[in-house]
Amino acid sequence: MRTVSLEYYGIAGGTYTERTTSNLSVRVLPSGCIINFAGPGIYQSFSFPAYGLVGLLNSTPYQFMIELIVGGGDTSQAGTAARHFLPSLIEALPAPNEPKELLLSISNHCRELYEIARIDRDDETREFFYQPIYNFQGLILSEVIDNEFNKHEDRLIKAIKLAEKIDLKVADNLALSLEEREELRNQLGRPFPVKCLNIENTKKIDEIKQILEIGRINNSETENESTSRAIIKRCFVLDNLLESICHLEDISIESLVEIRRKAIPTPQWYRIEITQAVISYVLGCILGRWDIRFATSEKQPSELPDPFAPLPVCSPGMLIGEDGLPLHETPFNYPIQIRWDGILRTLAKVFCDMIRNLLSL
Repeated sequence: MRTVSLEYYGIAGGTYTERTTSNLSVRVLPSGCIINFAGPGIYQSFSFPAYGLVGLLNSTPYQFMIELIVGGGDTSQAGTAARHFLPSLIEALPAPNEPKELLLSISNHCRELYEIARIDRDDETREFFYQPIYNFQGLILSEVIDNEFNKHEDRLIKAIKLAEKIDLKVADNLALSLEEREELRNQLGRPFPVKCLNIENTKKIDEIKQILEIGRINNSETENESTSRAIIKRCFVLDNLLESICHLEDISIESLVEIRRKAIPTPQWYRIEITQAVISYVLGCILGRWDIRFATSEKQPSELPDPFAPLPVCSPGMLIGEDGLPLHETPFNYPIQIRWDGILRTLAKVFCDMIRNLLSL
């Protein structure tokens, strides 16, 4: 491996994928990590955490500047031409006025937005996963799924408002005119539409229902000249599908959520996704990967570490010993029997074991 910028190894900051078909997406770079050409590091000279730096580069004004420099057409999806976001491109971006004050002013918004995204996207592949966020509280699975989709919508509304606050502060700092701000909205979709959808507009409600049922927007919709470029460019804060519906129908996220809860059931694809996650988690507990005591409330999860802290060796939800490493034998008084050999012998026995272990939780 070719080493570059050794003096920055292990330093917390921001990072991004240098070659991608998607838009530039700057993410948190925890301390203790090694950067390279494919995953460059972005750093600040200030001593406070780099939340503001990450938020600044993901703000609509700076995303638009990047769009002006990098070509690649109006598509941002798998199968299209990849674009290179060279470090020299990031270096060429203009610095904001009074950068320290601006970064501090948006830092709390950025941190709150990051925490919302970290909770909303928590799954078994994440480094801080400890258990599914689903809380049954005596409910059946379908009711839990409805509750989780409602919580996701609530988080989405909050995330969009935070992103718009960041955009507004950055636009004010750059002294953008009303015309320039409107162009940002036309190109990248923020601020979001503010119109409300009447519950009696059955035609639009049926359109939204159809989109939610299939989980995507048809290509025929995006080929319309009046379609917002934000849909084509996949410019979104937390949920590409719901946010794209807002742009497509020119309605606010609050109006979409209100109509969805009144007239449209939780999408089937979401029900399948959550059901698969629950089954996967239960199987992981049976095979000794996850610690079921978090789900049964016998153990309480510790607070999530700072995003810029070094990554943990194991996810906090794993069944680990006092040394912080995975266990290979069942702890004393553990509530379920673990299949350490990883084998559930026959298909019939797989279902029997699953049912038996589910009933024992």
